[in-house]
Amino acid sequence: MSLAVGVRPTGRLGAARRRRGGPFAPFANRQYRLFSIATLISGTALSVQSLTRVWLVQEQTHSPFLVAVAAALTALPMLLFGFLGGALSDRFDRRLITIAVESASFAGAAVLAFLVATGSVTTWQIMAFSFVHGTAAALSSPSKQTLLADLVPSRQQRGAIGLNMVVGNLAGIAGPAVGAFLITRFGTSESMIAGAAIAIVALPFYALVRGDAPRRRGRATGRVLKNLVKGVKFVVADPALRWLLLVGVTLLITLSSRGAVYPSLVQDVLKGGAGALGILELVGGLGAVAGPMLAVAVFNRFPDRMVEVISGFSFAASVAALAFSPWFPLTALLAGLSTFAGTIFFVTNMTAFQLSAPEEFRGRVVSVRFVSWGLQPVGTLTLGALAESAGPQFALLTFAAGGALIFGALVLLFRPSRVRAATAATAVSR
Repeated sequence: MSLAVGVRPTGRLGAARRRRGGPFAPFANRQYRLFSIATLISGTALSVQSLTRVWLVQEQTHSPFLVAVAAALTALPMLLFGFLGGALSDRFDRRLITIAVESASFAGAAVLAFLVATGSVTTWQIMAFSFVHGTAAALSSPSKQTLLADLVPSRQQRGAIGLNMVVGNLAGIAGPAVGAFLITRFGTSESMIAGAAIAIVALPFYALVRGDAPRRRGRATGRVLKNLVKGVKFVVADPALRWLLLVGVTLLITLSSRGAVYPSLVQDVLKGGAGALGILELVGGLGAVAGPMLAVAVFNRFPDRMVEVISGFSFAASVAALAFSPWFPLTALLAGLSTFAGTIFFVTNMTAFQLSAPEEFRGRVVSVRFVSWGLQPVGTLTLGALAESAGPQFALLTFAAGGALIFGALVLLFRPSRVRAATAATAVSR
């Protein structure tokens, strides 16, 4: 949000604009803290549910491919509905969209918990609810991401985006730990019920959040399809955004798909159970917290492109090493290192992508990035199929090598110059 020269900041962000900045300054804002608490709780609930669904499929089928299908059905709706979520976020109240979608997601989790508790759940029902939860994420994620701009002043937005990923990754630690404990100690039904119960706790915190309304939201009125096209054109008109999108999609499809074979790797190769899977996710979660924390505190002083190149190649190397690991402790360590490098890459990539868009296009531009995440099922399903036929270790090594080669080609062949947002916005309006 920009301010005219000589105009004193007013409104909910006025005092915050005049405060001294810093990498952790967004947490001084009460609205950002409320949003972070809600994100932590809802993310924990989602992680508990996701782990439980995956383990249910593994127990029922012992098929790496079907486990990958369950993961893919969670990500696929982002490809189908992500643009719609972005258009809605530029058109309506982002907080109300978040509350409505979170409420619907809770209802779905409660129904699935009932089916699991009564022992009547089937694999196809688990798949269906994975798709439902993925749809909820597709419709709400652009609103949640762009709501950050309504809560903090512009100079704190880089830190707010990175810290929001830290909070989300903390949920990625708590959720698998809670889920693995409940599954091991009590069973899958108790774990699924707990996931649904935790989800409802986040709703009051989302309801308490209040942010400054964007001044230029009115430009998103009109036909939804026309507004979606404008968002895509904005990305196409900016070479740097195109490069950010391409490298992000490359590592997303290849290296970020690695989790799809973790259940098979743990059970069939390392001879572990749900507790071992939870530990693997827990260590990965620690890396996912440390990565963006370091990116916010240190790496934002360096050029985004340099950080992305170093962290991207480190991501590929750690996944390749993970494929060779014959011992669980080494596997857990490498899982943490790979997530550490991967989250540094993705937080830098997402921050650069989001801050390149003006407010009137932000939801739709960010939705392009989220929609690209909907392509992850391509990698997830391919990785699952390859693991089914050749084993999870060979599949991981193949994907690590392929991701590194494509990423290296994009780094060497494309050297985009920075295009100002105003130039891209002019091209879109033509």
